[in-house]
Amino acid sequence: MILRLATASAFLMGALAVVAGCGLSSDSGGCIHTVLKLQPVHLESRTAPLTLHARLTGEGKPLARFRLSFFLVFTGPTKLVGKSGKLPDLSGHATTDATGAATFRLPGGVAQIALPGETAVGYQVRFTIAKPVDHKEYCTAFAEAMFR
Repeated sequence: MILRLATASAFLMGALAVVAGCGLSSDSGGCIHTVLKLQPVHLESRTAPLTLHARLTGEGKPLARFRLSFFLVFTGPTKLVGKSGKLPDLSGHATTDATGAATFRLPGGVAQIALPGETAVGYQVRFTIAKPVDHKEYCTAFAEAMFR
């Protein structure tokens, strides 16, 4: 099932993006600072298999066994993507390993998700957790990378 999210938020541009969470350390009584790093990806064609990579760290250390949400970012006609000109489309989830790395694969490429008239231009990864884990609260993190 594909979940369409219409957002009015501005998107970061560039081949590689890194965005941190709230920036508070556990010492301050706030959430633990988290960072997502993405690898740039070359999009060969709409139907070529696509592999997306992300790495999650908390206070500089890899975070294992956390679920990351992967979104493809599309452009297209306003009736499809809204006034912003871009639309993130939840594509799936992947869990981080011991090194904080998570990999999400689309064997059928972006064509298995794109609507007619949409063009995939990049991907986003989001880390959000509502409940403390091992009595620790983690900040939300977001990153976006554009396809080359």
